[in-house]
Amino acid sequence: MRSLPLLIALAACGGQDAQDRKAGDLLDPMCDEAGPDQILLTRALSFSRATDDVSIGFDLDGYDTVQGQPEGCGVADFAGPDGATGIDNAMANLLPVLDTTEAVVLEDLMQASINDGSMILMFELLDLDDTTNDECVDLAVFQGAGNPMVGADGWILPNQTLDMAPETAITTASGGSIVDGVLELGPVEAVPLRVTVLDLDATFDIYNVRLRLEQDDDGVWRGVLGGGMATADLMYVATLANVDPVVAELIEPVLAVIADLAPDETGQCTQMSVAMAIEAVPAFLYE
Repeated sequence: MRSLPLLIALAACGGQDAQDRKAGDLLDPMCDEAGPDQILLTRALSFSRATDDVSIGFDLDGYDTVQGQPEGCGVADFAGPDGATGIDNAMANLLPVLDTTEAVVLEDLMQASINDGSMILMFELLDLDDTTNDECVDLAVFQGAGNPMVGADGWILPNQTLDMAPETAITTASGGSIVDGVLELGPVEAVPLRVTVLDLDATFDIYNVRLRLEQDDDGVWRGVLGGGMATADLMYVATLANVDPVVAELIEPVLAVIADLAPDETGQCTQMSVAMAIEAVPAFLYE
């Protein structure tokens, strides 16, 4: 079987040497930095699918787009489960196409990359005074390094200690908040996701990321991550030599009509909005 056609780009973020510093050292804080910090380790990521025009996600472009309108490149938005309007998740329109190809197992491979330590996506919440109501929380996002421990249930274990990856790119967001237990942060300029499959080791970026998380009674933070993926990056990977050509043939015409973010000078949108369900557990970094 050919390598799975991961829709990923080899777009590496420039970073600094991570040795002898914390992620938050690069942050221009809005908060008073008096509260404690909390490290979170991502244990699950999956693409959000839409049901009856309803999807989790965010209004990323500020428009409640109706199909054919000039705003949002004319791609109809979804409603949120809570009745919110303008939810951007064009990826939900592409998933049925991917499910007809070998890319149907993409999410399984993403989870495998998380569990085996190929993709260790970590968050540092700074000045986290209260997980119920906190008017100011800063955020740093970076890649970890190490061999995460996985429990018998197949989930990464909480409260383990990992390293920060050398030369990791650190992206930040300032001035988030927690209201009634719900953490809202962003936008973060870019969040890199690394997926390793057979002979393919690549990183793709999600741009202008928004994050919503809520800590459950079991200590797990669950929520949604939303942002944009460059359509050019998706097509680049779909046309790699080890990818079944049928994938590019199927997705190219779809991407042309569902891209809904980052219009260029001609008005053509260059990114596709994405919403992902995310779970993260408390963790620590080696000093």
